Amino acid sequence: MKWFDISDELLPKLRQLQEQDPPEKRMESEDAVMMFAGLGDPMYLTFDGRVLIVDMLEDVPPREAASFQEAVSAIIIGAKKRKCPELFDLLPMRGENAADCNECDKSGWQRIAETITIVCENCGGLGWK
Repeated sequence: MKWFDISDELLPKLRQLQEQDPPEKRMESEDAVMMFAGLGDPMYLTFDGRVLIVDMLEDVPPREAASFQEAVSAIIIGAKKRKCPELFDLLPMRGENAADCNECDKSGWQRIAETITIVCENCGGLGWK
């Protein structure tokens, strides 16, 4: 499912990030750039606006993000890990009726240890729902 509209202005930055991806982390079957690879399933943003997730434990094809929260979390993690704040432009503006996320205290991140934070599973990292 297409979650995001990739602007013509963002494409060159995404291509630049794609060129920086190590060969073993490139997704050859899709025109995609890695958002996250590390502890957890690698996530990729395709140039047509989908988010793909590779299951590290199973030998199965990449799957598409199952929810908007999952897709958003890939963008937020990618913006932080890839040092690419331009990715935040893909995210929706907070609506007037949006409620603050209580799970992360509106930060988008949950602290699981003194030095370890993860993107909030409740709001996907937006800080609101």
